[in-house]
Order: sequence, then C-alpha cells, then structure tokens
Amino acid sequence: MDNASYTFEQRLLKAIEEGADPNSVKDKLKAEVLEDYKTDANKIAVLYYADILKKIVMPPFNKLVVPACKEALEPLQDLIPDVLKNPVPLINVYKLFDEVLDQIISGAINTILSS
Repeated sequence: MDNASYTFEQRLLKAIEEGADPNSVKDKLKAEVLEDYKTDANKIAVLYYADILKKIVMPPFNKLVVPACKEALEPLQDLIPDVLKNPVPLINVYKLFDEVLDQIISGAINTILSS
C-alpha cells in the first residue's frame, strides 16, 4: 500500500508539473493506481501460493519419482566424456533433470493458479 501511495503521489506531482489541475486528475490517477495495485496484488498472491504448492508437491516427488528417474539417467551420465565432467562439469544429466522437473512442476502450478 505504501508503494501505491507513493505512485499516486508521484503521478499527481508529474501531472501538476505538466500543468494539470490537481482536482480534475486526482480521481483518474487514483483509479489507475488502484487498478495497478490490484494487478500487483494478484501477481504476488499467485507467486505466494505457487511457492506453497511447490513446497507441498516436491517432497513426495523427490522421495518417489526422482530416485527412480535417477537410475534411468545414470547410463546417460556415463556417456558424457570425462573431459566434459572435470574439473567443473559442463554437462550434468542429473542437474539438467532437476531443472527440467522444476520447470515442469512450476509451470503446472502456475497454469493452475492463473486459471
């Protein structure tokens, strides 16, 4: 709310500097700022609930699905030449899998929350 108040104040000051009558523009600016505030609040709520859902979904996933998939990924990791693994691994199949899984779960959660 502090940010919304600041935004309103700044927009009003800018309008006054441009020669607008404060009484004629304040209601319009207030409506615009409130609309922005609602949009921002909705985005924050989606991020908040997405974080909560991810914390609920990921532990069972990490316990059951990830170990089974890691066994299937082991032969792929073994195919990577040693020069790409040492000293700093350039390609790590397990890390790639974790990133893809994270994107899939996050995408599904965001799709559900955005609808």
